[in-house]
Amino acid sequence: MIILAGEPGIGKTRTAQELASLAETRGAKVRWGWNCEEEGAPPYWPWVQSIGSFVNEEDPDQLSSAMGPGAAHIAELIPSLREKLPDFTDPPALEPELARFRLFDSVTDFLKNASQTQPLVIFLDDLHWGDRASLLLLEFLARGMGWVFDFTMTAKPQVDGTLVTRDQKITNFPIFMLPMKLMMPLIVKKFDKKMLNNLEAGS
Repeated sequence: MIILAGEPGIGKTRTAQELASLAETRGAKVRWGWNCEEEGAPPYWPWVQSIGSFVNEEDPDQLSSAMGPGAAHIAELIPSLREKLPDFTDPPALEPELARFRLFDSVTDFLKNASQTQPLVIFLDDLHWGDRASLLLLEFLARGMGWVFDFTMTAKPQVDGTLVTRDQKITNFPIFMLPMKLMMPLIVKKFDKKMLNNLEAGS
C-alpha cells in the first residue's frame, strides 16, 4: 500500500494517473475511487466507484466465481450487482457490526480472487476526504490482503506526517508514504521521456 503525499497542486493525482497508465501497459487491471470534499457523499463512496466499475465491466460468470457466497454481502454495497448476478439469496439480517464484518470479509475475498487471474491496482484519490466507513474497509483490506494487489492513494499530509481525514487521523494503516519530492527520482527511473513530459504538463 502506497500513499503519494504532498501539498495541493504538487502533482499527486497526475502522478497517480501516469502510474496507472504504466500499470496497464504492464498488464494490470486498474480501478479508481474518488473521495469527495463536499459533504453528502454516501458511505464507502470510493469503494462503490472502484468495485462498481469492476462489477459493471466483468463477465457475470467471472464475477460469480470471484465473489462466491460473498456476492450477497457485496450487493449491499454495490446494488447493481443484483442485475449481474440475480440468482443469489439475500443474507439474513445481522447486527450492524457483524454485517460490516461480513461485508469487509467478502470484499477482501473477492479482490483476492479477482487478482489471481490478472494483477490488480486500485487508486484512491484525495484520501484525506475519506469517510470513516471507507477508511475502516481500507484498513481491513490492508491487513487482510498482504501483497496480493496494490493500493495507491493520494492525500495531503500533516506536518507530523500523519494524514487527517474528514473523520479521523490515519496512523494505524500498514502503509508506505511517498512524499512527492522523494517520488520524482523513482518516476524518472520508471517512466519514459514522453510520460515525464505529460506529467510535468499536468502538474
